[in-house]
Amino acid sequence: MEQTANSFSVEKEVAAALESVIPRAALGPFVSLNPSEKVTQLVELSNLVIGIRIFNKEINKGGV
Repeated sequence: MEQTANSFSVEKEVAAALESVIPRAALGPFVSLNPSEKVTQLVELSNLVIGIRIFNKEINKGGV
């Protein structure tokens, strides 16, 4: 599948937002959670990432 420049920039922005809410060092403890705890954490993290993207778009600092 070929990526467009726009989809690449969105991926980059999402990765940066995700890194800001769960650093790579925190991935170890995350992996040890049970499946329902992982789902809960991922839902909360995705909401944070969406919020960061919306905020960045409002201040014209991304938000593609």
